[in-house]
Amino acid sequence: MTGLDRHGADVETELLAVQVKHGRRRPAFLRDWLAGICGQAKLRERVGLVVWADNRETLGDAIVFLRLADFEALHGRVLDPRNDEEN
Repeated sequence: MTGLDRHGADVETELLAVQVKHGRRRPAFLRDWLAGICGQAKLRERVGLVVWADNRETLGDAIVFLRLADFEALHGRVLDPRNDEEN
């Protein structure tokens, strides 16, 4: 994870090219949206997902937010947990 604003992948898997952004503060409304849907989804044994589209965008260009732990539970390990600075 370089933290640089560039377009290259920090991690690649067989399926994904992943750019990791670490250390930037997420907007409070985004944390609230994700926490809210994840809480509701957990009650139904589902995974919470936020789809965010600008008013000028089509849904196909929307951004999808999903907790990394949920993503990895569905698709396998993406990041090495030894690189997590918060652990």
